[in-house]
Amino acid sequence: MSLVRGKKDSRRYSVGNIGKWMVIGSELPIMVIAGVYIGYYLGEQFGAQYYNFFVILGAVLGFLVGTYNIVKIVKIWEKRDLTRKINGEASPPPKPSPREAKTSGETQKKDELSDDEKWERVLRLMKLSVNLEEDEEPPFKDEKFEE
Repeated sequence: MSLVRGKKDSRRYSVGNIGKWMVIGSELPIMVIAGVYIGYYLGEQFGAQYYNFFVILGAVLGFLVGTYNIVKIVKIWEKRDLTRKINGEASPPPKPSPREAKTSGETQKKDELSDDEKWERVLRLMKLSVNLEEDEEPPFKDEKFEE
């Protein structure tokens, strides 16, 4: 067993990836605590007999909202990764530091894609979708449709 990490492993532990997972790890507890606090406040407003009900209801709603936010965040990450695969990028392009941008004196403008580049991206997307479809197994097997 080697203690030296390969290039692929070191990417996994980058600051950007740690930040992403910190967002995921903190989303659910923060939403549950916020829901409990809102339930606590509503329980005080409506009286002692409803106090426990509102606290539990707030915790459950916080859990549901936190779970929904986690799913939404992960879908956004997957969409970004798919876009990078389509464009053929290995990772997002590095942003120049403010000092480099000032010294270069160049203004950044969006490059218009030529027709060939547009077609190339469409073909990459089609190849990627075919590869994804081949990897997936059908949810059920129906003997009528098998040849």
